[in-house]
Amino acid sequence: MFDQLGAVGVRPRPIPHDCTDGFLAAFWRRPHAYLDPIVQANISAFVALEPSTRRRGLDALRRDLEDGTWASMNRELAGAETLDAGYRIVIRTLFSVRA
Repeated sequence: MFDQLGAVGVRPRPIPHDCTDGFLAAFWRRPHAYLDPIVQANISAFVALEPSTRRRGLDALRRDLEDGTWASMNRELAGAETLDAGYRIVIRTLFSVRA
């Protein structure tokens, strides 16, 4: 996949629980944020959904948050500092520095 780049490194980029950047995985430990229309409007994955699909998903999230289902199903996230949500950083060294 990266053959044209030459030598590269690929590193996981865990997402901190208090990430403020606002991309899709940023609120993994604060799922109530996804119910905010401003947050939704700034995440392309939400914008790309059909409105009825988005509404059904958000209604389900709201119910799960209100009745404790989300917390029950995601107990392991409650104290986690970071989450590997699949984001990766590709690093290519253009030149080496010699001392």
